[in-house]
Amino acid sequence: MKAMKTALFSLFFLIITAASFSAYAANVITIENECVTVEDVFPGIGIKDQVFCGLDYGETRKLSVQLATHIINKYNIKAAPGEAYFNRRGKKIQMSEIEAKIYDRLSQIYPNAEIQIEKVRIQSDIYTDDSGRFSIDISNPRIGGMYGRLNNGFKEVGFTVYVKGFIEVFVTTDRIRKGDLIANNIKVEKVDLSRLRGEPITNPEGLIAVRGLGAGVPITSEYVSEQPDLPEGAAV
Repeated sequence: MKAMKTALFSLFFLIITAASFSAYAANVITIENECVTVEDVFPGIGIKDQVFCGLDYGETRKLSVQLATHIINKYNIKAAPGEAYFNRRGKKIQMSEIEAKIYDRLSQIYPNAEIQIEKVRIQSDIYTDDSGRFSIDISNPRIGGMYGRLNNGFKEVGFTVYVKGFIEVFVTTDRIRKGDLIANNIKVEKVDLSRLRGEPITNPEGLIAVRGLGAGVPITSEYVSEQPDLPEGAAV
């Protein structure tokens, strides 16, 4: 009887010991780096070899029973294999933060315009490190549809964005013939930037139309030039 009790106690001790070195069972373990190590899988084992790498911020990846078994056999670990999930710590990037970055970038290009971000298409649930830092790059910054990339410090993610912009410019109020002064037939109006062809003028005085213009046309440098000086002795 005493020998049986001793055997049962020894078996119980082995089970408890093995459990303490088992791969985590179906719970999510948070790690700081992109690589999962043997130490992460079997806490206290003291082996820092990498099991797998490439975890993005906020990404969760599964450690299968088969992989846990492989690690156990490779390192001769006295433990029971189990299934586990490992998550790399990260801070979620909010859509409002992405829109703010895009707005700041376009505001540098169009400092006098009213920018409206209509739609951003990007994968959901993008994370960065705990500082929350990330950057964006827009390959063709302009009003309308654009393509860009977001860098979270680990990888780049593509996105598309549609933007509207409005600016106050001089607009024709009536039809203006080629060669006519424009100053008496214009007013200031807020227009969509996509309607502009060239740079808006800032001072209409002394400018003439280089082509016939209808009413409601935003005046840019493409449509006007300075009035030429009259030849000496010419009638006014």
